[in-house]
Amino acid sequence: MAPSSPLQGRRCARRYVRKLVPNMYKEEDIKVLKGKDVIKKRPEMYFGSRGINPDTICSAIIETALIFGAKKTQVNVINGWQFICSDLDWMVAKNVVAEVNEDSLFENIFGFPEMGVNCLRWEAFTTYFSDATLTTNQFGTKVISGSNTDKNEYESLVKDFIQWGRIIGFKFNAEA
Repeated sequence: MAPSSPLQGRRCARRYVRKLVPNMYKEEDIKVLKGKDVIKKRPEMYFGSRGINPDTICSAIIETALIFGAKKTQVNVINGWQFICSDLDWMVAKNVVAEVNEDSLFENIFGFPEMGVNCLRWEAFTTYFSDATLTTNQFGTKVISGSNTDKNEYESLVKDFIQWGRIIGFKFNAEA
């Protein structure tokens, strides 16, 4: 017998699902993945058919800077380093997601509702897929990951374009 109303049909469906669901999953079956693990498991969801690559990371971060109001941006590739430069320090711009700050942007993936539904911030990808990541703004250079040797190399390369409001430099390594 067919349900007399769509509501009655939905109730029947919910009862049927409730009978199935308790046997489908147990709490130990659900594994919470952290940032890099999620991306490594399904890189095509983030990088498309091109696979993990620095161009996608750089262009996504440049787009973030532009959305926050940057007027001038640039990507420089020098001696294996990718340098993302912006006239505006977009990383200190007010974000809808309250817990976002400079340090957390390099550690975690955050939603980016300013860009649209299901969008995210890409700064953490520079640490997930690199041997070293550093950033520079008006207050100086900060090592996010890497060594003092990386810092020295970064600073010698970045000195020619230090006039930018924010620079992120990373040594891309898809296997990092």
